[in-house]
Amino acid sequence: MDQDLHCKNIGVVIVTYDNRARFLSNVLARVFEQTKVAHIKYVIVCDNGSTQETKNLLQNLANNNPKLRIVSLPENTGSANGYAVAIKEAIKYGCEWIWCLDDDNLPELDALEQLIRAKMLVEPNAALLSLRENDPSYIKRACGWPLHKAFGPPYSFLGFSVFELLQKIKGRLLPSSTQKRLHLGYREEPVEVPYAPYGGFFLKQL
Repeated sequence: MDQDLHCKNIGVVIVTYDNRARFLSNVLARVFEQTKVAHIKYVIVCDNGSTQETKNLLQNLANNNPKLRIVSLPENTGSANGYAVAIKEAIKYGCEWIWCLDDDNLPELDALEQLIRAKMLVEPNAALLSLRENDPSYIKRACGWPLHKAFGPPYSFLGFSVFELLQKIKGRLLPSSTQKRLHLGYREEPVEVPYAPYGGFFLKQL
């Protein structure tokens, strides 16, 4: 079965604020260079209280690209509301799939293609997240670390748990020779994570 048939009409949603014109121009250029750009129906940018320079950039780009749509808010209402507004706009325009990006993300040229391919490997209602290599927890998980080792045990704070204090002390005194290292390489198949940031989130609208 061709996975491409199930991931068309994609809406890319981006939230920007303040003076982020330089970052925004880079991520938009990369979005329209995607190997699966034909699957993108619209790119929705939420102007969440940006400067005039950013507004001018968006307007100029939108004038030359019919796939780019802008929704403007009079002030910065926060990331959560910005994404909510952008996603609602994408759904209004008939987008069935949503790919969230931060305005300073720079996805690989085949990032969307990899997400489409991975969608066939998970349950129908599962959301996906592109790997962000600036977060050690996600790198560890992508390398095969157990969930609780990569992100910390349940009810921990910043990976710290009093229940594992003695084990951590022991680990520092007697480091294991079999400890996993990040350079072992990423797993081929998708792995479960407990939570996700907005940037890189890929899901089907319900």
